[in-house]
Amino acid sequence: MSAQFLYNAAMYARIVPLTLLVVIALCVPAARYFYYTSFESPEHYAERLGQEEGIVARFQEELPDKTKTRGPAFALQAVFTATKNRAISSGECHLLLHNVGHAALNLSVAEVGQLLNVAEVRTCLGGYLHGMEAEILESGQDVQKRAWRLCEETRAAGIANGPCFHGFGHAAMEWTQDVEQALTLCDSLAGGPEKEMSGCYRGVFSQLSDYIAGMAEGKNPFPEVDPSNAFAYCRTLQQKFQSSCQSQLSQRYNDVGNPLQGVQNCLAASKSHDERDVCANILTSLETRKAYDENREESMGAFFATIPIAQQPAALSGMYESHSAAKDTYPGIRPWSEVCATVVREAAEVCARATGTSLQ
Repeated sequence: MSAQFLYNAAMYARIVPLTLLVVIALCVPAARYFYYTSFESPEHYAERLGQEEGIVARFQEELPDKTKTRGPAFALQAVFTATKNRAISSGECHLLLHNVGHAALNLSVAEVGQLLNVAEVRTCLGGYLHGMEAEILESGQDVQKRAWRLCEETRAAGIANGPCFHGFGHAAMEWTQDVEQALTLCDSLAGGPEKEMSGCYRGVFSQLSDYIAGMAEGKNPFPEVDPSNAFAYCRTLQQKFQSSCQSQLSQRYNDVGNPLQGVQNCLAASKSHDERDVCANILTSLETRKAYDENREESMGAFFATIPIAQQPAALSGMYESHSAAKDTYPGIRPWSEVCATVVREAAEVCARATGTSLQ
């Protein structure tokens, strides 16, 4: 056996493993990418992002493309999974599904009815519908006809969550940066399947609420609106807009760190029974939603006990609305009848202790 042969054999023995290592180093990431983009389940995708920092930002960046490449059902289920795992809040879920709704309506391969039927559960589903409504306005194509049709399809699918066109109102305010013009766009949808335009009006004022709180991009069209006295602005509007304005701008009185103080701030700024009811309804709804997100249902009774008796029916209504949404998000929470009985009993116990009386 020649020396040259032995040398070549030795070199071959060294090169082959190195070549294999290079091939493996190149193929493994490619295989992982192919798996993630083609076969990964929405549940695994959500859990994988949940282990990383900035899950909401990652979702915002990736969901439009995931909606187009894997379909709306994939994107919806991924966000639902992250919400149920409490990796994101129900509010973040709602905002993310706006993005999915926008992207879904751009899919030329699907009809509206098909887009509405892809969701197996109703977790945060309003955000998905609102995103599609907003996309219709922003497209500028057959706006009234397409908005009416979406409303009809939503009702036919049995997934309507209040009046249609809330997302349209958000988009109208973003587009015009003017409350009066945005409300006029809402009224352009009258005469169709939706007789009640309050959903669209609330979308306009919800967007305005985000602007004056510095929570949304864009110029604040009303910098003179005082967030600490937002109801004063609502009182300047036509009567038909005032309740929608109050329901959304009442959120500006909320104190995230001290929700009880937020209710007191709102009640102090109110000049009518209706305004006080709005305070109790909306701020209790916000606190209830947060309590479920943070898995502290037991705190709701103590919060409710601080609401003035005259506003407690309105507060219970707000609590019920958030409970109805939460039961679709977090399986296993107690039925409303039990929750309501508990918070009312706890409130009665607080009253008894404060007055030195007995519940017997």
